[in-house]
Amino acid sequence: MMEAMTSNELKLLEYLVGYFQSGSISPDDPSTHLPYSKVLSELGFPNDGRTPGDSLNQHAMGGFAEWLHENNFPSITGIIVNKLSDRNRGGFPSQSYFAYHNRQDMDFEWQRGEIRRACQLDWNPN
Repeated sequence: MMEAMTSNELKLLEYLVGYFQSGSISPDDPSTHLPYSKVLSELGFPNDGRTPGDSLNQHAMGGFAEWLHENNFPSITGIIVNKLSDRNRGGFPSQSYFAYHNRQDMDFEWQRGEIRRACQLDWNPN
């Protein structure tokens, strides 16, 4: 049986699925992915962590990533990335995204495969 999500996790799910359903996400083009700060701001969560990514992780993303993993859904949190202007990781998720999934840091082939799976998935519940 699927464990229930918190209201914040559900809000994040609906937000991300909206982007997948709109067709605006391209697995191979990080400029179509969503910066941590944009997601945090648009969902109205406070930026009260060390970084916007840490804040988002505390308010919704951490538990949501766990829910996706436990229910065999693609790891769609991989479309939430550092701003393209970030000199070290611009356009890519944080190291914790890869670590959580037991992947080598910067395993972009795997990340893009997860995004590709998500783009192909029918997200309608019926």
